[in-house]
Amino acid sequence: MTIRPHILPLLLLLCGVLFGTLAPMTGVTYALSCAVQPSAPEEYDRSTLVFRGIAEEKSGEDTFTFRTVDTWKGPDEEQFEVRVSSWIPITLGDEYLVYAAAEDGVPAAHLCGRTGLWSAATEDRVFLPEPLYAFTPAAETPMSPLARTLLGASLVIALLFVLRVYSLRSRKKRSRP
Repeated sequence: MTIRPHILPLLLLLCGVLFGTLAPMTGVTYALSCAVQPSAPEEYDRSTLVFRGIAEEKSGEDTFTFRTVDTWKGPDEEQFEVRVSSWIPITLGDEYLVYAAAEDGVPAAHLCGRTGLWSAATEDRVFLPEPLYAFTPAAETPMSPLARTLLGASLVIALLFVLRVYSLRSRKKRSRP
């Protein structure tokens, strides 16, 4: 009989059809077990330190110093040192909403949490209550346009004076026999 040579391809085809129809029914699979981000209330509840701050300094591989703007949970501090995983991109000078909990006595941002740029934290802003502590960052007083103009004009006049003195001295040296 000639059925035997066709059994293997038929079995493979049957397995392929079964796998193709049953595989999508197994559900969603993620590379990380924490691929689904917690909601703002869940993240707030599991954190012991919640603040908005500006990343000012990086020390070591994973520790950042943040200058505090607002604090919702945690002590009344003007700055916090927080361990942040390399999976969470932090750029010095940018403003962040940080959710953290103590890990070996040091605040650490949750790996699969909601720590991120303040500008992107729209859901969190709606949820968060009034901050317990608010710090006004020491802002540099900007120069007024008039002060800038006067400073620029003073520098130009000083430069012209130096050039005039230099040209007069070089003339005197050339005129001497």
